[in-house]
Amino acid sequence: MLRVYFLQNGHALSGPMAEEMLHDSEAMRRFAGIELGDGRIPDETTILDFRLPLERYGLTEAIFAEVTLPEHRR
Repeated sequence: MLRVYFLQNGHALSGPMAEEMLHDSEAMRRFAGIELGDGRIPDETTILDFRLPLERYGLTEAIFAEVTLPEHRR
């Protein structure tokens, strides 16, 4: 789900649009580690339920800071 969250943030996708893109884009599914036929594509409610606590507790910036390569940090 964290990779789905990265995709959602990086592409400014709403929950419904993130779900749709995971169904439509092989590249996004590959990044998220999801196969089209395995029934693991999260629905918009699952995506929202994952995103809200991260944003509520201000964890988004901390998470992105941890995964950003040092040469890209400011």
